[in-house]
Amino acid sequence: MENSTQLPLESKLTNTVPNLLSPFTKGVIAMAVVLLIWSGFALTVRYIGASPLAIADVALIRFSVPLVLLLPMVFSRFEAIKQARITDVLFILLGGIPFLF
Repeated sequence: MENSTQLPLESKLTNTVPNLLSPFTKGVIAMAVVLLIWSGFALTVRYIGASPLAIADVALIRFSVPLVLLLPMVFSRFEAIKQARITDVLFILLGGIPFLF
């Protein structure tokens, strides 16, 4: 007969796994990812002149790929997005356009 006060194995494992990344480490990782993204933007700007694509084509490719990849996250966080100010949302959505053109 099994003791009813014991937790299932899954619960025991999840309670004993420590959080491996501190908030500082997560922030450093986020900054590194942003740095890589902006570096990639700078490299693509350098090679636009040698490309047969027009600036509008490059902009469409550059902004449509993240849109398609991140769209599922927008739906799951729609309530939090609705609570943000409209100016903040517009700055986030349109912030990269001046750097491209």
